[in-house]
Amino acid sequence: MINVEHPIATTPLPDLPSPLVAALADEARQLAVDATGRLRSVVLSVGDAQVEIEWAPADFPGTPEPETPEPDPPAQVPVVVTAPTVGVFRLAPEPGAPPLVTPGQPVDPDTPVGLLESMQVGSPVPAGVHGTVCRVLVDDGRAVEYGQPLVEVAAAQPGHAI
Repeated sequence: MINVEHPIATTPLPDLPSPLVAALADEARQLAVDATGRLRSVVLSVGDAQVEIEWAPADFPGTPEPETPEPDPPAQVPVVVTAPTVGVFRLAPEPGAPPLVTPGQPVDPDTPVGLLESMQVGSPVPAGVHGTVCRVLVDDGRAVEYGQPLVEVAAAQPGHAI
C-alpha cells in the first residue's frame, strides 16, 4: 500500500506500455516511499528491464538526520554512607536487638543506618538520602576509620516513592 501523503506517491505516472511495467513502476514507487533517506533519482527501463534508485548522500542538503535512539539512563550508582568519625560500628542499638537497617529496607535522610560508638557513647549515623539499603559493608562490632564506607543506599529518583 502506497503512503498517499508522500510526494512520490502523489506524482502521476505516465501511461505505461504494459501491466508488467506498471507493476514494476508501482513497486519502485513503494520502495522509494518506504525507504529512509532522501531520494535523488529513479530510473526504470523496459528493454532489458533495468531499475535504478539512487539516494542522496548523508551530507546532501535537506537529507534528514538518521534517528538515534535515546540512550539508556545511566546505571544508578549507590550512595555510600561513610563513618563521620572513628569508632566501633554497631548495627543494633543494643546486643540481641534487631539491626537498625537491613538490605531492601527503605530509608529517608534521617533514618539511622547504624551507631558509631566512641568512649561508650553511641551516635547515630544517618542515611543522608531517600532510598533503599543495598548492602551493609561493615560487620557489627568492627572498628572503623573516619570516612570508611559503612552502608550502600540506592537513592530514590526524584518523584518516585521508596
